[in-house]
Amino acid sequence: MALDWELDSLAALPGLLKVGSVHQSGMIDAVIACDCIYNEALVDPFVRTCTELCRLSEAASSGKPTLCIVAQQLRSPTVFHCWLSEFQKAFNVWRVPDELLTEDLKENSGFVMHVGLLHGM
Repeated sequence: MALDWELDSLAALPGLLKVGSVHQSGMIDAVIACDCIYNEALVDPFVRTCTELCRLSEAASSGKPTLCIVAQQLRSPTVFHCWLSEFQKAFNVWRVPDELLTEDLKENSGFVMHVGLLHGM
């Protein structure tokens, strides 16, 4: 499911997740974001949306945390550090190691990938 995290409301999402769901649990297994953070104005709404999406699984009492996987092109060190600082306030964060990535995403490629789990999960 695609989500415009600047415009879409998450209020209806729990109901949408149950409609036609195989598991009917309303759980989100993973949030996958690619190249969504390219200026500082986008950091807060992006992190807030990721946090809200991952909390939906907590509310569903599924017992399984939602992974938040963020891949991004490193355009600006300032924007990257702003995002990482905000993301770490809500998530435990790990950088995906090179041995798990394709050549195009490894260190010094200009791209980076992180995985986050909400604090307390």
